[in-house]
Amino acid sequence: MSKYSAVRKKYLSMLNVIKYGVVGAISTLIHISVASLYIYFISSSIVESNVVGFLIAYVFSYFAQSVLVFESGVSIKKALKYFSVQAVALMLAIFISNYVVFYNKYIQIITVAMILPLITFFIHKFWTFKADEVNYADNKLVDNISKYYLLMPLIIIGLYSSIFAIIPFYGEDFGLSKLFNNEGAIQRLLWAIDRAIYQASNWNARLGELNAIIQLSLPKVLFIISSFASLILLNSIISVSLFKSHFTSKFFISLGALFVFWPGMEVFFWKTVNAGYLQPMLLSFPCLYFYNRRDTLEQLNRNTFLLAVSSVLLFMLGFSFENVAPALVIYALFSMWLYKKIGLVKLYIPLVFMISGWWMLMSMPSTAYRSNFYKEMFSSDYSNYEYVLSRVIDVVLVFFQSTFSLFLAALIASLYLFRVRGKTIELLLPLIPIVLVVGSIILSPYTEPRSFLLAWVIMFCYVVEGLHAFFMQNKNYGTYVILALYVSSFYILIKAYNIYDEFSYQANNRHHEIILNIEKGCNIPTNVNEIINKENYTYKYINNRDEWYLGNLDQISRFYGCTVTTHH
Repeated sequence: MSKYSAVRKKYLSMLNVIKYGVVGAISTLIHISVASLYIYFISSSIVESNVVGFLIAYVFSYFAQSVLVFESGVSIKKALKYFSVQAVALMLAIFISNYVVFYNKYIQIITVAMILPLITFFIHKFWTFKADEVNYADNKLVDNISKYYLLMPLIIIGLYSSIFAIIPFYGEDFGLSKLFNNEGAIQRLLWAIDRAIYQASNWNARLGELNAIIQLSLPKVLFIISSFASLILLNSIISVSLFKSHFTSKFFISLGALFVFWPGMEVFFWKTVNAGYLQPMLLSFPCLYFYNRRDTLEQLNRNTFLLAVSSVLLFMLGFSFENVAPALVIYALFSMWLYKKIGLVKLYIPLVFMISGWWMLMSMPSTAYRSNFYKEMFSSDYSNYEYVLSRVIDVVLVFFQSTFSLFLAALIASLYLFRVRGKTIELLLPLIPIVLVVGSIILSPYTEPRSFLLAWVIMFCYVVEGLHAFFMQNKNYGTYVILALYVSSFYILIKAYNIYDEFSYQANNRHHEIILNIEKGCNIPTNVNEIINKENYTYKYINNRDEWYLGNLDQISRFYGCTVTTHH
């Protein structure tokens, strides 16, 4: 290489850096301006304002960097890679700015906007806009999901884990554990087992409740790991429950769509519900998977090991919910009848185990006590026609208030699947447990949206299967739809992080006040305030259980070993 060429190359490199800096500066001004206007006119949320500023600046930045700086052609693949880098850098910058500046939201915005260009230039130079060999298959964006889009699921998982890591104890969490200080894991476990036995004998014998007691009592990192594993298992189950083919692509779709359509994040981010509802619901997999198709029924019948494992898991499932086992047994028996497998005796074994677990749960004295307690509290009278009608109306209203978007998406997906695949048994059978589980809530004296959890799981299976079918039939448009779902999930999870961060800030302040009083000898009661959802967030994001906290201060006092009261 001649001296002139070396100087010219160095000059062009410097010119690229300058152009990158100019485009970055303009993009930064767009980011700051949009985010500041958002704070001034719409909301004071630092996270939401940065996301909006980032998205608008991203559009300008991508086209300007492509054409002016890196002199690269505009393509969907590079746009996705560019977005992935910018999104990761945005999250990193927001986290850094949270630790650097605390007193001024506008300075926080500037901090974020200054960090982004420093992180991204070299990544874009050597990865995003790196010269590619000609590969026309890349334009289909089908065979490259795992290679080029791997960052998107990692972002989802990272955001999920970040949220779970910051959530404090709230609501019934306090009623199922105690304040631990220097106790080791064995001491905590022994206490939790003793507490679980007491809970099963006196109030709630559900396996999920006992699981929650143990996980709430062990070190927090173990709960984070189990929550992460639950997220992966949930998406895995959803990816194969209707049809077992194309697991990887359906898992990718499921992870991107989950938080867009999921009705209530309490099953992920409220510790008691995560351990008490979501984790036990994963035990339904053997029934949903093996009893939905002819080939899997035959596989289960042939394999003794699968029969044994399924029997154990379904027994545990039966011991976890009052309304799930009967619905799944009816679904499984109907499936065996339709597929003409009713005479295969082995297939009854897992079902017998599941109904045995359910019968044991329903036979526990604590189950009868709790049921009668709520019937008296809500004045249940099923001999009264008007009361039954009121329960039907309440269930329908709560279902559609909490589940409408998922229900609509599942309806559209199922109609699309019926059109492209026909009304097959595999698509029609899962409707049975949906109807039975939702209908069974009428027999409960009150309606909690999370009681529809099995119905949510199955409906989301339809959504994922429908999205995958659309993707395979319309690969280019399908890619845009999946990308839009991931972008929406990023926004929803970042918003959720902001909500739980604010909630955690209030809860931790209250916790520290109680701890300070304990350190002073706890001679006088600690007065506490209610945690307020400042933005009045919907159930989709958070179920603020502070009403339970303030209404059960005796249990809060037991948790801390110190009297806790409210301000009057």
